[in-house]
Amino acid sequence: QILSETALTLERCCHSGSAETNEGFDGDADSESDQDVEMDSDMDEYVQIKNSDTVRKGHKRKHKGSGNQCQKFGYTIDELELLIQASEAEITEGLENLNAFEHNGRYVLLDQQLHDETFDMMLTIITAKALPFQRVSEKEIIAGMDMDEDKVPDFVVKQIFRMHSDNTKTEHTLADSFWCLNAQSISRFRAKQILKKSRKTPPGLIPVHEFNLQWKSLLPKGVNANESDLIGSAIKVKRLGKEEYSCFLADELPVDDPKACFDLVFAAKKQWKPDELDPYINHLLGPDQTKTDLLKKYTRTCRSVDNPTEKILCAR
Repeated sequence: QILSETALTLERCCHSGSAETNEGFDGDADSESDQDVEMDSDMDEYVQIKNSDTVRKGHKRKHKGSGNQCQKFGYTIDELELLIQASEAEITEGLENLNAFEHNGRYVLLDQQLHDETFDMMLTIITAKALPFQRVSEKEIIAGMDMDEDKVPDFVVKQIFRMHSDNTKTEHTLADSFWCLNAQSISRFRAKQILKKSRKTPPGLIPVHEFNLQWKSLLPKGVNANESDLIGSAIKVKRLGKEEYSCFLADELPVDDPKACFDLVFAAKKQWKPDELDPYINHLLGPDQTKTDLLKKYTRTCRSVDNPTEKILCAR
């Protein structure tokens, strides 16, 4: 519940009032470039903003509602304590789990589209140069991305490294940082890219064989494509005698509406094994709401057509 409240609060990081420019960028001050400082006044281009169409620099953005400009973005810990009934330690833990990052003392979330586009470019450089994913030079990646017309600020690249690395194995020096990327994180990201793209072409399915070929071709050397990495991202279905994947992402389900969540789950697939449901309902669990409680309220036990002795769940 605390995690859900923190996420919803951070997503409402567009305050009403007149526009106000922040001064400088406090994080990693010794290594930030002039580009980062300049982008600080355009922070709305890089963080999630309530009621906006897009947040990528250079794209047209429309604000709905009163038309007020964004004054400040994100929240301080003190402000979050006033908005959320939780201790500072619990809020800090929630921020870490959300991959929120601090900018000028205020916590913000990185826009998903910008994250996806930037991480894609980073992985493309790593794959093209055959760089070891266990020790990636931050400077080399930033230098490779400098060639892009719409340069992404260094602090965005750093945050994405933090989100997808094993920080205990990352080496920081005065001259550079060498990041140990998480192989499973890379594998899952590339899988989601392919699955999301497949949704755009009716009927929104991709043959398993074709998917696996694309998946393996996008992974850096040493990163394996494991079917377990698709948990919470894809459903395997049979159509015309062939196995295909359907994109169904757990992180797109409602975080605070169990009924809506289960409605979407059973719309995507009529019958589920109990353990298959876990990635799609775990975000709903809490001290006052267990898995058993949810299953009793929103599901019923059925018998599988293929295996009558197997216990499966259907919508109540």
